Amino acid sequence: GGVATVRDLESGLEFRVRRHRGDSHADVEPLSAKDTAVLKKIYGGSWSWARRAVVVDFGENRKVAGSMNGMPHGWGDLEQNEFVGHFCIHFKDSRVHTTWRQDPGHQLMVLKSSGALANALVNARPDRLAYWVLAAVHQREKCTLRYATDGLPLAVLMKLIQPIRHLAAINCRTISETEERAVVEASLMIYYYLPDPQKAHPVKIQFELHKNARESQPGWRLSAFQLKGLLTAGSI
Repeated sequence: GGVATVRDLESGLEFRVRRHRGDSHADVEPLSAKDTAVLKKIYGGSWSWARRAVVVDFGENRKVAGSMNGMPHGWGDLEQNEFVGHFCIHFKDSRVHTTWRQDPGHQLMVLKSSGALANALVNARPDRLAYWVLAAVHQREKCTLRYATDGLPLAVLMKLIQPIRHLAAINCRTISETEERAVVEASLMIYYYLPDPQKAHPVKIQFELHKNARESQPGWRLSAFQLKGLLTAGSI
């Protein structure tokens, strides 16, 4: 497979990868043990499924916004890179191999790495904004939460959502919408750290969104306090 350089947007660290497999997204491997060490450093010394915004440099002045996870899985081709398996890099409109669906967290990070996140949030319809907020809750993506929610300091919001281990937005739909207000219903599956991290909780919740009054930051907003409703397991 081809070789590319991956730059992590937040840390600025770079490492090389080799394409292993993949058509709907790229399955890649760190090229060497040194590259594996850089990848692990980016993730704070532990492998993780967390999505991170990256820029992939294919050479010849061709760079593409992407999103990676940092979890070795499956199998790989390289034997001397001290990385067992491969990991994934998604690009705009990439899909998961098994379900053929787009991964919200990856697509959120692609927007971030491309510099298009703010514009996407400004122009998002109410249901799409709720979709991005829920993806940001799952990924702990602070830029989205800071821009698209209001009513709580970011530090308080991050503490509020700590009990959530995994969140999958199954469906978001707008129930009602006027010029200034909208109601969105979200059906999701949530896993909490306690008491049983493996137990899935189907939850249906409604969010009321409002238009931001500040002209310098137009678009829909979601009151962050409403996210407290995610902590109460419900039923669809």
